[in-house]
Amino acid sequence: MKVCILGVGKMGSALAVGIARGSGRDFGAWSQNPEGEIARGRGAQLTLCDHSHAKAAALARKTGAGVAKTAKQAVEGADAIIIAVKPDATAALLEEIQKELGETLIISVVAGLPMSYYKKRVPRSCRVALIMSNLAVQIGKGTTMYYAESHVDAKEIEALLAPTGAVIRARKEEDIDFAMLTGSGMAFFLAAIEGMAKAGEMHGLTYAQALTLSAKAAEGAGALVLEKEIKPLELEKMVATKKGITLQGLRILRKAKVKHHFHRAAHAVIMDAKRRRKKNR
Repeated sequence: MKVCILGVGKMGSALAVGIARGSGRDFGAWSQNPEGEIARGRGAQLTLCDHSHAKAAALARKTGAGVAKTAKQAVEGADAIIIAVKPDATAALLEEIQKELGETLIISVVAGLPMSYYKKRVPRSCRVALIMSNLAVQIGKGTTMYYAESHVDAKEIEALLAPTGAVIRARKEEDIDFAMLTGSGMAFFLAAIEGMAKAGEMHGLTYAQALTLSAKAAEGAGALVLEKEIKPLELEKMVATKKGITLQGLRILRKAKVKHHFHRAAHAVIMDAKRRRKKNR
């Protein structure tokens, strides 16, 4: 499958690395040389393109991908195109590549742009899908929610992104906004990890030690919820035994209504995503 990624900013780069690593894991052995470059696998044939050619070329060397100087060159012969540019740069990009598109699968990772936005700007022969991923896709532990209209497109997207982590199909286009729970949610949990790490450092641990303990606590909590299929509050009761040390900290969090604030934060990003998508219809 020939895939090109247009835009190698934070999300475009993360997807490139995740897809490239997964290609090696699933379809062939990968090797890493002393310079840290990853050898080419036998999976998706990636081509990268960015307004900064040097940036795209550097990432291409690390992932074993091809690199193109222009978007037109990048999309030539591509089966799927991942659009990962800024929202205000998307229209000009689509205009540039429009004549090169056939029955291509257009996969947009651009926040706030609905399918109707693309359908107005690409040939009718193109298929359009929306995805929202988080940065952990680059290490195979990410989450991607996607919306595709056909089962065939859904299978292609799931096969392409499976190596990057969990891949969840939205039931309807509007549900894609709920992906903010994992995208923006990472930032919320990172703030919690940093706060706990600073407490450990204050009491004598090295920052690196405290950070590992805090990050592993977050990782373990999430893994238990998913693997054991136990609700978070039930797990909380298992961790925080009566008269135990954990209750001292939980009392502070409950008094500060931390759960309520997490709820408000998640609600705010979902509503903003909905507003942006509605604006761009």
